Amino acid sequence: MVGPNEKERLRRIGILGGLARIKKYGNPGTLDGRRKGGLNSLKTHKKLKTGFQLLKNVKLPTKNEELAEFIGIMLGDGHLSNFQASVTTNSDTDIDHAYYTANLIRKLFGIKARISFKKNKKAVTVVASSIRLVKLINKYGMPVGNKLKMGLSIPEWVIGNKTFQTAFIRGLFDTDGCIYLDHHKIKNKIYKNLG
Repeated sequence: MVGPNEKERLRRIGILGGLARIKKYGNPGTLDGRRKGGLNSLKTHKKLKTGFQLLKNVKLPTKNEELAEFIGIMLGDGHLSNFQASVTTNSDTDIDHAYYTANLIRKLFGIKARISFKKNKKAVTVVASSIRLVKLINKYGMPVGNKLKMGLSIPEWVIGNKTFQTAFIRGLFDTDGCIYLDHHKIKNKIYKNLG
């Protein structure tokens, strides 16, 4: 058991160690001190080969047909968290579309997306991890977090361009669209319409 005298001795040693660290590397509470600490941390990670990575470089795509389609896909089956962009779909019927989406992310943003199969479920998720990517997709019209609570709308840059509109609807329909035969009866006559 550590007595009161020993606790006081350890406290003094801690203070002296902290002061020595500040003298050597600067005050960690200042911008300059945090910068130095961060640079030293990066050197340590590189030296120890920990696999630590800096923020990924993200290509800034121009507003084009493929980007409009991707935003349609995201508004349909996509999700943005603070750190990841993901699209979840059926692993039996839509696996080709999952690979298409992963390739679209790579082509548009220069980020590699991984494909993850859900165990014991017929679901596959395309995931791209990048804070910068999330911020960029959000800027193009996809909300971060629960998109249904945030309210969805077609981005203005899509509405103003017929080609972008078509591509956006293609992406949205590929993820959330379906075709069905609507049966309804009016005055004892049965009508069938595609819906």
